[in-house]
Amino acid sequence: MRRFSKLKKRIESLFSPDLDLKIHCTVYERKGCYGWMELPRFWITLDKEIIFDWLKDFKGMRIPNPAYPTGCPVYYMDILFVTEMLQEYIETPTDRLFGHVLYRDYYGLSDILKAADRRIGVKRLKILRGRTESEAARKIIDVRLSARIKSANESTELCSGVFWVISDSSDLKDYNLLAFEIPCDAYGNVIEVPEIALNAKSGNTYNHKKLWENEIENNPAHKPYNRKPYNYYPRGRVDISNNWATIYLNPNIDRADVISEIRRRLGLSAQNIPKVRVVADNSEHYQCFIDWK
Repeated sequence: MRRFSKLKKRIESLFSPDLDLKIHCTVYERKGCYGWMELPRFWITLDKEIIFDWLKDFKGMRIPNPAYPTGCPVYYMDILFVTEMLQEYIETPTDRLFGHVLYRDYYGLSDILKAADRRIGVKRLKILRGRTESEAARKIIDVRLSARIKSANESTELCSGVFWVISDSSDLKDYNLLAFEIPCDAYGNVIEVPEIALNAKSGNTYNHKKLWENEIENNPAHKPYNRKPYNYYPRGRVDISNNWATIYLNPNIDRADVISEIRRRLGLSAQNIPKVRVVADNSEHYQCFIDWK
């Protein structure tokens, strides 16, 4: 078990910090036809709930290989495959990881590890969720996507970024602020690389259109507004440089309540940044459904 404890530490170091995900392995002694034998068990917990339990969930699933030693049950051999798969996953290059299927992965462990891997971004997580047959992998992905939305709602550190004001009413009644933050200092220097790749030409912020198409459009986490085009809702961005924060936005959302919410969500407080200005951009670039009427 000592070797497994080292594998456990290395694998869990790859997990997203949003997850309370643990892997476990133990061996039970059981009396069999040929005397006492060791019965291995490997399981995974998410928030202390068992979401993957080998052997319990897979007993009788596989037919023993004739090459196995006489009297050796399939599960005794397969636990060796589990440790081999964990080692193989650790050694797989990052650029080949997403498309790689672990050798002898009879139980869907590849997708579970990818779903938890902090190196797998939101875009690929959504692709994985759509194609995986693993319920455990889907649970992990849902927790990560939900944690990202929650983090966006609770941000207090200074951030630049982009946002939309989500409401299908012209008076923006009961609106919801959808913001994607980029933690930075008062001079605009990014201090924490976001999980979603910065996709603007400058390389230090988001492009509204690309972000909407890649992260929001048809994403179940963003129902019911995820089928609208990126420019349907009023939107804007926050740029930060030289101790100044500038909020560029559609004039329809140049309102005290909206500005206050933007400042709160992106940490534009007096403690974080001394100067904040608002620029209502009336150009075609920022037009939305309200302007089309």
